[in-house]
Amino acid sequence: MGNTECYKPANNYEAVVLGLVLALTAKTDKNSESCMAIIEDISKTLTESELTRAQEEAKRRVREREEEEEREQEKNRANKREKDRLREEKEEYKQWKINQEKKDKQ
Repeated sequence: MGNTECYKPANNYEAVVLGLVLALTAKTDKNSESCMAIIEDISKTLTESELTRAQEEAKRRVREREEEEEREQEKNRANKREKDRLREEKEEYKQWKINQEKKDKQ
C-alpha cells in the first residue's frame, strides 16, 4: 500500500488507519489536528478492539515508512561516497599521469 496519496480506503477501518497515518506524519500540528477531526466521526463506527488495532497498524505503517526512508537515505549516502571515491581516484590518476609525462620529458 505504501503510497497513501493514491490509496482509497475500502471501509471505515481502513479510513481510520489512513487518517491516523496522515495525522502521525503531518508536517504541522494544524494538519495533524485536521486529520484527527476528519476521522473522529468515522472512528466512532469501530469497536474498541478495532480502534486499538487501527492505532497499532497506523504506528506500524509509520515505522515501516520511516525505516524505508532511512534505507533510501543510506543508499543515497553510499552512492555519494562511491561517486566521491571514484572522482578522487580519477584525480589521482590524472596527477599520476601528469607526473609520468614530466618524468618522460626529462
